[in-house]
Amino acid sequence: MLQSLDAAGFPVRAAFWYYLRESEVGRLIIASPVVSQLGPTEAYRQIHNIVDQMPSGIAKIRLNDITVVEDDSHLASLLRFRRKAQAKSRRHQTFPKRH
Repeated sequence: MLQSLDAAGFPVRAAFWYYLRESEVGRLIIASPVVSQLGPTEAYRQIHNIVDQMPSGIAKIRLNDITVVEDDSHLASLLRFRRKAQAKSRRHQTFPKRH
């Protein structure tokens, strides 16, 4: 799905699955500048059009299972901060030498 959005030129700054434990429902959260620039309705419309164009053999996510947020939202900022911290910690990992 994210590859399809990328291929269609839909800008995704962050994306992650959020599982609502009490309702046992997962949601794909997508942070995009389209939300702040054109509004969430337009973001959903563009995503819907891209999903409709995806080949039938690819598993599709229902629009009802997607939430769009502004790319500068607090939630997206936290995710970017965490990803940067994880990438930084990976750079400092040492691995045993192979002989």
